Amino acid sequence: MLGSDCVIRGGTVVTASGSVRADVEIKAGVVAAIGPAAPRARREIDATGLLVLPGAVDIHTHLDTEAAPGRRSADDWHSGTVAAACGGVTTVVDYVRQSEDESLLAAAARWRERAAGRAMIDHAFHVVPANFGPATLAEIPALVAAGYPSVKIFMSRVSDDDMSRAMAVLAGCGGIAMVHAEDQAIRARAYARLRAEGRATARAWGEARPREGELAAAERAVEQCALTACPTYLVHLSCKESVDVARAGKARGLTLFAETRPCYLLLTEERYQDPAPGHLMFTGYPALRTQSDVEATWQPSRTAPSMRSAAIISRGRSHRRLPVTSTWTRCSSDSPRSRRRSAPCSPLA
Repeated sequence: MLGSDCVIRGGTVVTASGSVRADVEIKAGVVAAIGPAAPRARREIDATGLLVLPGAVDIHTHLDTEAAPGRRSADDWHSGTVAAACGGVTTVVDYVRQSEDESLLAAAARWRERAAGRAMIDHAFHVVPANFGPATLAEIPALVAAGYPSVKIFMSRVSDDDMSRAMAVLAGCGGIAMVHAEDQAIRARAYARLRAEGRATARAWGEARPREGELAAAERAVEQCALTACPTYLVHLSCKESVDVARAGKARGLTLFAETRPCYLLLTEERYQDPAPGHLMFTGYPALRTQSDVEATWQPSRTAPSMRSAAIISRGRSHRRLPVTSTWTRCSSDSPRSRRRSAPCSPLA
C-alpha cells in the first residue's frame, strides 16, 4: 500500500544540525518524515548522489547596502528575504563591507545587527575587507575561527602581491577567497578610450568592461590559487574564456569553484540598446556578453557528470537595487520583486 504522496529517496539530506543519507517523505505538501527506507509513495524521486536541502541557497546577495552617503539599496533585510522565500530561497549569504575605522569582526557584528529581527530566512556572511594591510592579514585567522571563512577580493582594487599574501593567510587558517576577476589596467584603458571618443555612456557598457579584462584576471586568480593552495571561488563569470579558465583549473585538481548570475545565463549585450531608461538596468560588473557566452555559461553544469566536476557550481543573483543616479550604473536584481520597480544601480559590485 502506498503511503506518502512523494518520497525523495537516497540523497544526502542537509539540515541545520548536519547531513545524513536519508529518504524524505512528503504528505500534503509537508515534510512528514526523514529517515532510512521510507515506504513506497505515489511519486518517487531518485536523489542518489545529490544533496537534498530545504530550499535554494543564494550565495551572493547585497541587502541593506549603503553605496554612498544617503543612498541605500531598495531591499532591506526584511523585504529582501521575504522576496527570497517567495522564490524558494531559504538561505542567503550577504556581504559584510568593512569600514577603514573598524576591525573585521566589528564589521561582521554590525552586519549581523542589521539582519537581526528582520531576516525571515537563514543567513550568513562573506566579508569584504577595506584593505589587505598587515592589520587585516593578522585578523583574518580570528575572523575565520569566528565563523566567517570567506573573504572577498576585488582584483581591480588590490595588487597581485596583496592578493597573494591574503590568499596565503586564508589557506593557512581554513578560509576561502571569493575573487571578483576584472583587470583594472584593461578596464581603465577602455574607460579612457570611450571618454576620448565621447561614448562614455551605458550604451557602451560592454566595451567599458571588456571580456579581455575578465579573462586576464581570471587567469591570474587561478594561478594564485595554485601558488597559495587557497580554496578559491570565482564570482559571477560572464564569458566563455573565463569559464574555460575555471574548467582548466579544476582539471588540474585545484580547489576552485565558480559562479555565474542569472543575467549572464539569460541576457545578452543587445540590452544596452534598449529604449532609455531601461538599458540602465543591465550595467552589471562584468557586463552582459554575447549569445555564445550565454551558451558557454550554461554548458558546464549541463554536461558535467557531477556538480563536483562542473566548472560553474553556483548561480548567485548578486541581489542589490539602488537609485539610478550616475552615467556608469550597475545591474538590477533578478528577483520578480525587483522587476516590478525601476532598478537602482551603483558603481559597486
